[in-house]
Amino acid sequence: MGNSPKPPDGRGVVPAPVLAGAPRVPHRHGVRPGAEAEEAPRRVLARPSVDQCFPRGARVPAPGGGPGTPLDWAPMWIVLMVCAVGFALCVWRDPRQFLAGLLLLTALSTAVLWAAGGLLDRAAQAQNTRGAYAILSAAALLVLGIVVLAGALIANGVIMMRREGRRFAHLLGGLAGVAMLVYLGLSVVAFATSSMRLLALLLALVAPLGFLAYGFAAYLLSSVLYQVFTRHFLPKATAVVVLGAGLIAGRVTPLLGARCDLGVDVANRLAERDAPGVLVVSGGQGPDEPCSEASAMAAYVTGKGFPEDRLVLEDRSRNTAENLSFTMDLLGRGEKAAAVSVIAVTSSFHAFRAALLMRAAGVAGHAVGARTAGYYWPSATIREYAAFLRDHRLVTVVGLALASFPLLIILVTMALSFVGR
Repeated sequence: MGNSPKPPDGRGVVPAPVLAGAPRVPHRHGVRPGAEAEEAPRRVLARPSVDQCFPRGARVPAPGGGPGTPLDWAPMWIVLMVCAVGFALCVWRDPRQFLAGLLLLTALSTAVLWAAGGLLDRAAQAQNTRGAYAILSAAALLVLGIVVLAGALIANGVIMMRREGRRFAHLLGGLAGVAMLVYLGLSVVAFATSSMRLLALLLALVAPLGFLAYGFAAYLLSSVLYQVFTRHFLPKATAVVVLGAGLIAGRVTPLLGARCDLGVDVANRLAERDAPGVLVVSGGQGPDEPCSEASAMAAYVTGKGFPEDRLVLEDRSRNTAENLSFTMDLLGRGEKAAAVSVIAVTSSFHAFRAALLMRAAGVAGHAVGARTAGYYWPSATIREYAAFLRDHRLVTVVGLALASFPLLIILVTMALSFVGR
């Protein structure tokens, strides 16, 4: 024991023999040789946790500078606030504006996108697949909703043909449903066959179809909000104007009868509020009608007990614009017109567009809508939206042209490649 060599490190550990020719690896004092080689892999694998790098409550930036920081959501907040304030101003100044519904729809869409982005951001921070599952579920629900809506529109088109006849205007709802199913079917075919040309065409159709669909959604939202406004805030008016509709064998139809009943009710309510309570029935004579719509409506309301001394007939008009114009001629023009305000009574699907026409013609007042049969409403609303696009044909043409530009490029490219063969 006394002749044993003293360990150089003083801990009773004899260093391992060094092979001849092997390089000596320097090491720190007090660290066993080879310990660094054993600890090196541990240092590589032992990474700091997320909680160490980012304390609780802090935002974890998304990879690549994605939507992880609050600053990235600032444009959405700006759009949301601008649209909300613009909507409030439109309603306060004059609710008879399509812009009000457009701004509100944009605000709601921005809020939905912001919420969806926030959920996906949280899922990405948690490093789980909930975000992916949420996206797939939302897409599946969207497709299912489109299929259900298309089926309902087709069924409604069949009902319209049976009850109202095979006029093109009555088929609009069914045709819209067929178009939805055709688009979905072609999308399935494009993915199943990996047809890039068909897929490119379908993607190019998204812009023009989206333009029309977004406009329809804004129009529908504007119509619903406007009718809620007029139902709860009936203003005073000089006269009530019932807008005509078609007759059947000279008799008032249920659609026109609902308008007349609401017109009588509104006129009596105005009379109770010390307003004149004058009722104007407006409508000319069509080529297949034995009498004017105004005379048929006058007979209808007087048969309901409405006094003739408060009834005025306007029997020259052929459309809504002439209904309003000729009625104002009867009630007063020039200086007297400034004191004239009217409540136009029509069907629920036509009320908002009638209000837009009143605003464009400078007629003070509002439009109210009588209840319409449920089966009649879808096709009639689509027809009113088509008429709205016609009334604003310049904006419609320019918007569709810009939205269809990618489609035009694809069609030209395909035509040139076909000719080149």
